Amino acid sequence: YGSNLGWTYLDFPFFIALSFICAIFSSIYTYGGVFMNRVRKNAKWREPTVAKIAEVAAVCVFIGLVETCVPLMGVTCKDMPAEAAQDNELEMSSWGCDSMARYNPLSTLFFGGEEGVMKQMLGETTMFVEWDVGLLLAFFAIYYGLSIFSLGLAIPLGTFIPQVIGGAVLGRVMGEMVHVSGISPDMVSGPGTYSFIGAGAMLAGFTRMTVAVAVILIEASGAIGLSVPMMMSIIFARGVADRLLHAYDEQMLELKGYEFVHDEPHVEVEELIAQDICTECPALGIVIGMEEARRALKNCSEELDAIPVGRGPEGVVGLVSKRTLQDKIIVNTRVGVRIERRRSGIPSPVRSIQSKLFGEDVEKRASFGSEVGKDIIRGMAIDLTPMIDRDPYTVPATCTIRRVYKLFRRMDLRHLVVTAPGQGNQCVGVISRHNLLRQRTRQEIEKLGRSRSGRFDDNGVVQEEE
Repeated sequence: YGSNLGWTYLDFPFFIALSFICAIFSSIYTYGGVFMNRVRKNAKWREPTVAKIAEVAAVCVFIGLVETCVPLMGVTCKDMPAEAAQDNELEMSSWGCDSMARYNPLSTLFFGGEEGVMKQMLGETTMFVEWDVGLLLAFFAIYYGLSIFSLGLAIPLGTFIPQVIGGAVLGRVMGEMVHVSGISPDMVSGPGTYSFIGAGAMLAGFTRMTVAVAVILIEASGAIGLSVPMMMSIIFARGVADRLLHAYDEQMLELKGYEFVHDEPHVEVEELIAQDICTECPALGIVIGMEEARRALKNCSEELDAIPVGRGPEGVVGLVSKRTLQDKIIVNTRVGVRIERRRSGIPSPVRSIQSKLFGEDVEKRASFGSEVGKDIIRGMAIDLTPMIDRDPYTVPATCTIRRVYKLFRRMDLRHLVVTAPGQGNQCVGVISRHNLLRQRTRQEIEKLGRSRSGRFDDNGVVQEEE
């Protein structure tokens, strides 16, 4: 359809208004979709499989009745254009009309399928079909409402096509209104262009994608000349939708109980700083003993997958993975067992040392339980130098939580080291993805009581209680 689509600079204000409208309706769809999913998830009567099947059947019958009966309610049929009779791809429905030479505009949209609606909206039939704004709004309200109503059913349902169809219809409405407003048709683009822009804006407002939406729609239509207004409308629609609601996918993840990091912190936690949400974990030295390594693994929170390394004037120098440290402890323990066996003159067993490590046979045959054997293992040192990740991201304790969120999202971080400002890069704690979960940060608010007591100021001085 790209050859029929064009634009002028006078269209830009109308494109902006259309993007704003599409962002609002995409947010309504998001809110309604999450609401329907929550209602169906909490409904006790839907627990049996039979109940879910019956619900799907009932909703399908209801939607079929609505789309079949509504076109019969006072919709005026129009004469079938000669061009439509010659073009077999344009399926004009005569449902409810007294003659096959006439067509019903509303049933044409309902029965034509998604592809048929897009053909009608994008302007292939602009030269011989006039779409009434009231009928288009009625179709949009019914189609969009039924799409929201069907979300949460126990069958696969898409949200991509409803956004494209809904945006195309709203764009067509905007284009028709612009053309009847008295502006010369030569100064603005046709309704098909507005329909195309509306489809992109609605899809971007719902999915919060930008470049991907533009590429998909432009590639599908071939309208590469609309790249500039399309990107402008997509960016504006996404920006407005971001201010209204969180994305549908994020809310569904939260509804289903999946843990993930949001783009931005919730408004309730914006007052927090990095020190408030970090997990305290004492830093290890570069060279540590076996007992110290075991204590660190035991005392450090399970939420963290790594432990900070670095003490003294130089402060934090890196992170060491818990898994790596555990493997090193096992290796050193095996070496200690071998040393004790050689000292006691006991040959190596046929079974693996690792299986003996936690069995009774170790103490009997290798004297592992003797003080000498334990002293050998306790006295073994672990040099963390080759195991350290020396490029950890660090933030001062006074860093805002919004900045922390941005670092995790943009840099795809797993850990963020929090340091005391003005105190030689000394470690205060570590932030992991668990710390950024919304429920966790709300718990931090309740614990802190929104008090700034015990926080570092910008000069590295601990503040007193308020």
